[in-house]
Amino acid sequence: MYVLKGCRSLTHIREQDSDTHLKVVFTVGLAQATLMQCVYYIHGAYMNPAITLTMIVTGEMELARVVCYLLVLCCGAIAGAGILRRQQSTMDRLVSHK
Repeated sequence: MYVLKGCRSLTHIREQDSDTHLKVVFTVGLAQATLMQCVYYIHGAYMNPAITLTMIVTGEMELARVVCYLLVLCCGAIAGAGILRRQQSTMDRLVSHK
């Protein structure tokens, strides 16, 4: 979901406005804050593979759990990118038929 929302905030940009970057940063930050609130009680909101790797280095998590988290994080990112690609290709077809 994070990859989907973060990258989706960039796909509509065709022209550079003075506040384009602010809108993108706000969208990505809001998506991250919302998703962290949703998953915090499940697994501590480790949504970044670098943070998850840090937890194994510092001894806060065991190796089996880290491997599962990394696998799920990567699969979720790939799924989000796939959904975004599908949405974008559908929108491109709709625009080209007008």
